[in-house]
Amino acid sequence: MGRFLRGVASSFVKCVIFFSLVFAIPEWLYFANDLYSRGMLTVNRSLAMAVGFLFLGAVLGAVAWWTIFKPLMFKIEKIRKLRSETNKNPEK
Repeated sequence: MGRFLRGVASSFVKCVIFFSLVFAIPEWLYFANDLYSRGMLTVNRSLAMAVGFLFLGAVLGAVAWWTIFKPLMFKIEKIRKLRSETNKNPEK
């Protein structure tokens, strides 16, 4: 699981796709069930909700990439670089 999440955090496209699906599927299921229970669910509304939630998930993924994952990956790379330098030149 950690390898999968590392892959999502390391790529903008993967992050956007992941957030789109993780956000869109539960939201669509909830609102489709709500509209069905009220007797207001139609094919057009169902498709419009699916597309809208995928778009909102993509926007959330893009925002998460630029505000959370990109700076985090930069810091992780910086730490790895410092560790590799200290392993090459250990102080005695």
